[in-house]
Amino acid sequence: VSYQLCYTVKPMPGVFNSTNLITIMPKYCIVNCTNEELMLCQDGEGKEFDCIGPHKSQGWHRGHDKSKPMIHVRTHSSMWSLAAINIEEIGNSSFLLPLLKPKDSRNSSNTATPQRYSVLNVEVNFAAKTDKCMVQVLIWKSTNLENSSYSIENQSEQTIHIQQAGINLRGSGFDPDSFLLRIPPRTWTPLGWADPTEHP
Repeated sequence: VSYQLCYTVKPMPGVFNSTNLITIMPKYCIVNCTNEELMLCQDGEGKEFDCIGPHKSQGWHRGHDKSKPMIHVRTHSSMWSLAAINIEEIGNSSFLLPLLKPKDSRNSSNTATPQRYSVLNVEVNFAAKTDKCMVQVLIWKSTNLENSSYSIENQSEQTIHIQQAGINLRGSGFDPDSFLLRIPPRTWTPLGWADPTEHP
């Protein structure tokens, strides 16, 4: 592991005014705003990953200093993201994550079609002075209009099907239908991208 650190320097008050207080912190801090365990895997690092509990935060470090800070994300109930995000690029991305099949899916009722995906938002920002890091990465789920970067409302009387164009699934192990959105009539759904780096 290569540790990326940052520090602050603050002069001490009173009789200690000739002394500086140096605080050493991780460069990156991941904040899990979801109600599930969050997993992070650096691109190209195989099966090694970090876990962050629900509503918890922790520092993150690259596998080695020559690698880019590119991470794949997933939750306890979803599969890994198809694409990785560079957490040195300031901005917001929305990932469409196929859900894992529940163990009791064979016994479940067929009267309703459950949502087969979740949308995970990743926002990279410079940290505030009160945050103990340099780059803060906020991760949350889209659950309503207010916390969704993108959404689709089907006002028709027909089910519509939507899939991101131009994504390359060759060799990924993903079923192409995993990223196919089925939106029933008169319903709303959050929208995410299978590969946010490919959308216009």
